[in-house]
Amino acid sequence: GGDTLTVTNYLTVNPIPVVAVTPNVGICQGESTTLVASGGNTYIWSTGQTGSTITVTPNATTVYTVTATSNGCTSAAGSVTVSVSTQPPGTITPDQSICFGDSALITATGGGNYLWSTGDTTASIIVVSQTIPVTYSVIISSGSCINSDTLYSTVTTIQKPIAGFSASDTVAYL
Repeated sequence: GGDTLTVTNYLTVNPIPVVAVTPNVGICQGESTTLVASGGNTYIWSTGQTGSTITVTPNATTVYTVTATSNGCTSAAGSVTVSVSTQPPGTITPDQSICFGDSALITATGGGNYLWSTGDTTASIIVVSQTIPVTYSVIISSGSCINSDTLYSTVTTIQKPIAGFSASDTVAYL
């Protein structure tokens, strides 16, 4: 007999990586957020960026996808939605004058939440006349988005005129 040569080849089967992505996130318009992927050695995002971490500043709600590669195997795409809320524009009743003893209604619009300088949290407040002009301010928000400007309205009190006659008035009778 002859010698038998046995050759054994081992085939390594690499698993397909499972990519995990930052959970869906909500931001306000103009803000940035960081997205993080894991599960692979290299990554490519739908933006063309590479790396496990990217920072995005979308103007509108956007879905970002990422694929991970590990040992030559590419994952199915993972995705994350970045929801973008707009800043509330906000309006407030213009400056006004009222008579002493009267009250004024000041109304803000453009948001879901209001915080007045008086501590009130409603869209409208009623203020009473003061001896000096008083400026009221409101911060308007919608969800986590806050109006970048504080809005102001000034209420000025006008003294009521006092009717009367002068003693020097004379009346001529014919």
